[in-house]
Amino acid sequence: MDNGKHAKEKTASAKILEKVKNRLSRKSKGKKNKDKSKKK
Repeated sequence: MDNGKHAKEKTASAKILEKVKNRLSRKSKGKKNKDKSKKK
């Protein structure tokens, strides 16, 4: 049970990290539009 709780907390922080990463990538995406098509 403890492991499940820890995993839940981990995913929550991971989501926050993803949000920050997305925000940073959005700034650079304006200059690198070609990278966007490569990722998809």
